Amino acid sequence: MREGAKKGLGMNRAEKQEAIEELATSIKNAAIVFTTSSDRLTVKQSMDLRKKLRAAGAKAQVVKNKLGALSFKRAHDGTSKDAEIAKFISTLKQPTLVVTATDDPVAPAKVIADFAALKEIQGKLTVKGAFFEGSFMNGPGVEALSKMPSRNEVLASLLRLINAPATQLVRVLNASGEQTVRLLEAQRKKLAGE
Repeated sequence: MREGAKKGLGMNRAEKQEAIEELATSIKNAAIVFTTSSDRLTVKQSMDLRKKLRAAGAKAQVVKNKLGALSFKRAHDGTSKDAEIAKFISTLKQPTLVVTATDDPVAPAKVIADFAALKEIQGKLTVKGAFFEGSFMNGPGVEALSKMPSRNEVLASLLRLINAPATQLVRVLNASGEQTVRLLEAQRKKLAGE
């Protein structure tokens, strides 16, 4: 795809169709889709945000609003409530950064919220909304999502809970073994007359 084609500028019909299909596939495979307004970010800030999103397992791209709406409709054709789709599509106004994540929906929400909270970023990045499990989520909803534990944090907590009883059992067994050895040693000394 041509460079101008990525932004929806000067695209012929075939290029637009290809862009719609690519974005629709990305949206369809996503666990969550965010829309943000990031047009006031500097190039360096935008690159930093994209790098952090990639590290969180998300992909960010600026899309032409009409192509984004067509892609979203195609990705969710017959799979969600029309009212929810309409709410999400209504966020596709002005320059829009679309963020898709296929695995953990919380990690990219945390990245976006944390990045927007940075002193030098405040007011330059706003969350317009998100589409998660067939429902529209507004900016405050995304903020609440960002405060939840991420998938990796939940797995780490679960692993700690699973390992705790096993660790305690090993301590009890070791303690019992040590006590048994001391008791046998004391009995041996007693019998030996020591």
